[in-house]
Amino acid sequence: MRIHNFLKSNKDRFPLKDVFVFNDIRITHLKLYEEVRSISYGLEKLGLKKDNKVSIILNNSLEFIYTVLAIAN
Repeated sequence: MRIHNFLKSNKDRFPLKDVFVFNDIRITHLKLYEEVRSISYGLEKLGLKKDNKVSIILNNSLEFIYTVLAIAN
């Protein structure tokens, strides 16, 4: 199953259920899906295509998680 399908399926099935907690911030499946989709869309607008190489330099943060999932998407 592709990352996108997995995230969408969980968003539809468990929208308000927490998927993880980061520094006391609760992230639901719906929030995760929306953030990943937003970043993924932005990367596509910048011209990122399948099989392009991407480097990420971020601290451990919510943005890091969202970005990794968006790139894998």
